[in-house]
Amino acid sequence: MTRNQIIAAGLALVLIAYSLLNPLRLEHLLMLAALATLWFVSRVTREFVLVFSPIVAFVWIYDLLRIFSARAERAVSLSEVREAELAIFGWSADGARIGPVEFFIDRHHPVLDLIGAAWYSSHMATIIGFGLFLWWTQRRAGVVAHSVRLHRFMWGFLFVNLIGFLVQVFFPVAPPWYVEQFGYAVPEGAMLGDPGGLARVDQLIGFGYFAGIYGKAAYVFGAMPSLHVAYPVWIALNARSLAGRSAAWFYASGMAFFAVYFTHHYVLDLVAGAAFSLGAYVLLTRTALAQVPVRIHGMLRAQFLESEQPAQAIEVAA
Repeated sequence: MTRNQIIAAGLALVLIAYSLLNPLRLEHLLMLAALATLWFVSRVTREFVLVFSPIVAFVWIYDLLRIFSARAERAVSLSEVREAELAIFGWSADGARIGPVEFFIDRHHPVLDLIGAAWYSSHMATIIGFGLFLWWTQRRAGVVAHSVRLHRFMWGFLFVNLIGFLVQVFFPVAPPWYVEQFGYAVPEGAMLGDPGGLARVDQLIGFGYFAGIYGKAAYVFGAMPSLHVAYPVWIALNARSLAGRSAAWFYASGMAFFAVYFTHHYVLDLVAGAAFSLGAYVLLTRTALAQVPVRIHGMLRAQFLESEQPAQAIEVAA
């Protein structure tokens, strides 16, 4: 067998093993078709697929979380994070202890709801957009293979998610909307995702857009850490110019606000998500792990772009 045949057989075995754990659906097949098309169009699109492979891996790994849903429903933490939230960030009102989440349950506005819906649902679009920006600028400079900055962003994003997923699997936490609706009652049977405060937006637009999206969520009890906040913080940490960093931190602040406003996360979830991104950034910029992302990309290039040598771990456009 040739090397390409061995690689193809290996990928096929991985896909079969994945399908046994998590049966493939239409969206999986569409993504595979898109990736196959990009792979065979040109060398540039093959390079694009390799650069964005961490995001592809993230999507497939996230969907695999649904196999842990039943365990999460049995082991979910219903009160610990909320009680800690009230102790740290809460205050007394009308003889009861409330926190930021409880404050916004009855304090919202349709205009803010619409702005927040667009803002809050843009978390993946901005990751992909910033990745495209880095890939395009590094490609124009002719340093894609060696760009520490580009591959740190891509592989660091996957690393943040993997650690976040591990925490969510071993420490499942109920989001605020669950406690609002069911209190501290243990889920009975399979639990579907809920749009929380975004249900108000569904009412405004006249159809269940967000109910449909969250109803298909792979994992319901993954409130801690908030990856919704981890993503814009990751972008802000990797932005270079003063204007870019300022815009990114403003965007991250808005994401944090709307995560609480729509009763999807506690403040402690936000702190944890931001800390995960900061910790990953420190590891990939201040330790021996700094060169790992570009080396991983170099190995992929060596395997899949046969005529090129592995990228050397040099600091270019970091």
